[in-house]
Amino acid sequence: ETTAATGKRAAAKKDAKPRVYGRRRAKLQKGLVYGAATLTFAVLLFLIAYILIRGIPHLKPSLFAWTYNSDNVSMMPAIITTVQMTLLALLLAVPLGLGAGSIDAALNNFVALHYSARQMSFLHCFWGIGVTVSPIIMAACIAGVGWRGGYRVVSGLQFALFAALVCTMRLWRRAEGRGAQAGGEEAVFVSNREALRLRGIAFALLTFLLYCGAETTTGLWMASYLAEYRGLEKATAAAWGSCFFAGITVGRLLSGLLATRLSSCRQIRLGGLVMLAGAVLLLLPVQFALPGLLLLGVGGGPIYPCMIHETPRRFGRDASQAAMGLQMAVAYVGSTFLPPLLGAIAGATTLLLIPVALLCLTAVMFVCSELVERFIRRDARRA
Repeated sequence: ETTAATGKRAAAKKDAKPRVYGRRRAKLQKGLVYGAATLTFAVLLFLIAYILIRGIPHLKPSLFAWTYNSDNVSMMPAIITTVQMTLLALLLAVPLGLGAGSIDAALNNFVALHYSARQMSFLHCFWGIGVTVSPIIMAACIAGVGWRGGYRVVSGLQFALFAALVCTMRLWRRAEGRGAQAGGEEAVFVSNREALRLRGIAFALLTFLLYCGAETTTGLWMASYLAEYRGLEKATAAAWGSCFFAGITVGRLLSGLLATRLSSCRQIRLGGLVMLAGAVLLLLPVQFALPGLLLLGVGGGPIYPCMIHETPRRFGRDASQAAMGLQMAVAYVGSTFLPPLLGAIAGATTLLLIPVALLCLTAVMFVCSELVERFIRRDARRA
C-alpha cells in the first residue's frame, strides 16, 4: 500500500508539471511574443511619423512665441498646458492601469481555479452590463451635474467595490484554502519565462490578442462604418454599435446557462463559428449586416471567459497564474493597438476595410484556438 501511494503521488506530481516544448518550439513562441511587441512599437512609431511628416512643413517660428495673440497664433501656451496635463494624467493613469491589470489577471485566475465555467461566464456577463450602464450614468450626470459629477459617481462606485473586496477577504482565503486542500500538492512557482515555453501558449496568446483586437475594433469603428459607408443615420448607427455589446452580454449569459451541457471547449468553437458568420454578414447589404453585428457580439460572448476558465486545464494549476498574466497582457496589446492601426489604414483607404479585417481576425483567431486544443488533446493521448 505504501508503494502504491508513493507511485500515485509521483504520478500526480508528474502530471502537475507544465508541459513544455523543446528548444526550437520555445524559440518560435518567444519569437512570436517578441514579434507582437515589435509590431506594437512599429504602430506607435508609424503614428508619430505620420503626424510629424504631415505637420512639420506648416511650422514657423511665430508659432512658438511664449505669449499668444491673434497675430502669431502661438502654440507654446497650449503645448505647455498639454504637457502638464499629460504628466498629471500619466501620474494618475499608470497606477490605475497597473492596478486594473493586476486585478484582471489575479481575479480571472482565482475564478478559473476555484469556480465553475458557469460562474466565470456570469462574472464576465456583468462586465457587459457595466459597459452598457456606464455611458448611461455619464450621460445622466452630464445632463444634470456635469461631467465632473459623472467621474465622482464612478469614483464612488470604485471605492465601494474596494471596500467590498476588503470586507470579503476572509471568504477569498477560505476558497483558496479549499483549493489547496483539494490539490494536495504544494504549489510550484512558474515564471513568465517558463510560461512562454508551455506547450500551446503561443497560439493561446494569439487567440487573446486577435479576439480583443476584433472586439475593440468593432466597438470603436462599427458605428462609423454603418454611418459613413452604409449610409445609416448617425443615431441609428450608434444604437446598432451598442447592440454589439448587448450581444456580448447575452452571449455570456447564455454561456453560463449552458455551461452544464456544453464544455468550455465546445462553447469556444461554437462562438468562433457564430462570429465568423456574423463577420461574413457584415459584408452583405445593410439588412444582413445589422443582424451580423448582433451575431458577432453573441458569438464573441462566451469566447473570452471560456478561454480564461480553460487556462488551468490547458497549462496546469501551477502555471495558471503566469499564463493568465501573459494572456491578459497580450489581450491589452490587441485592444490598444489594433483598432488605431486599422482605423488609420481605413481612413487612408476605405471603411470597408473594417469588416474585412474583422473577418480575417476572427478566422485566424478560430484557427489558433483550434490549434491550442489540438496540442492539449495530443498531450492527453500521450499521457
